[in-house]
Amino acid sequence: MDYAKLIIGLIFLTGGAHFLVEGSKNLALKLNIRPIIVGLTIVAMATSFPELLVSLTSALKGSDGMAVGNIVGSNIANIALVLAIAALVRPFKVKKQTLKVDFPVLLGTTILFCCFVLDKELNWVEGITLLIILVGYIFYCIKTSAHKPDFQNEKPHGSKLKNLIFILAGSAVVIAGACFLVAGGVEIARNYNISKAVIGLTVFAVGTSLPELAATVTAAVKDQNEIGMGNIIGSNIFNFALVIGIVPIVLKLKNNTVLRFELINIDIVVMVACVGILYLIILKTGKFGRIAGMFFLLGYLMYVTYCYKPEIF
Repeated sequence: MDYAKLIIGLIFLTGGAHFLVEGSKNLALKLNIRPIIVGLTIVAMATSFPELLVSLTSALKGSDGMAVGNIVGSNIANIALVLAIAALVRPFKVKKQTLKVDFPVLLGTTILFCCFVLDKELNWVEGITLLIILVGYIFYCIKTSAHKPDFQNEKPHGSKLKNLIFILAGSAVVIAGACFLVAGGVEIARNYNISKAVIGLTVFAVGTSLPELAATVTAAVKDQNEIGMGNIIGSNIFNFALVIGIVPIVLKLKNNTVLRFELINIDIVVMVACVGILYLIILKTGKFGRIAGMFFLLGYLMYVTYCYKPEIF
């Protein structure tokens, strides 16, 4: 049954990602906007749902550290694992608009998050601040998206409503697939007596990034790089601004408490380094290629190894 869940999860992830990417591409064509706008908003919000669910549930159950750790771990995995694997499939070319606006917003929210967690707690005021930034960013994306893109040689298929349904249905199937895959992985790990720390570090951290992995790799295979890159940038922004924005507000309203946690410095350093190095590579070369992908993937494997076997280093 455990392996059956893994197989079902993989089928759902593959099928759902196909509909998600195809619907996103056609909706962008129908709305006459850049595909990355759809990736930065609709796709990013959909694939960030598992992180929101896990972090909010963890915080309400008193596991504040898991709530924040899930976001930090997921944002590291999104770049060093998801984007790296996708780049091995097909290198990403990044447009100037993305470098001028989207990456600086990601870098800015990452640094702001780091400033907020210096006192090892997040309150509702900081949460609202992050949500305001997110609303402003989405408004900017929508306002600046109405222009003639350079990909109109393709003909869109289906109506706007049909493609939106494709996106939502694909997102739901991808999330369901991630749930099956994680459930099967956890049970198999327990059967082999793997520790809870390793399960949390690998299965859950990567598990909540599976929707991003499915959507981004599928986008790379279909040569829809803007949707794939937009998904990663948008998901990381949404993780900080939406998930970390909502959780302390909910805790304030429900329990009149703040989000308290313990974070290891290495996790914060790795997270900031992933964003910073990615930005510098793309700023210098205008792309994220296979060599950079291999570098990030190797770095991620070393980071995971360090987390549960630090004595090796």
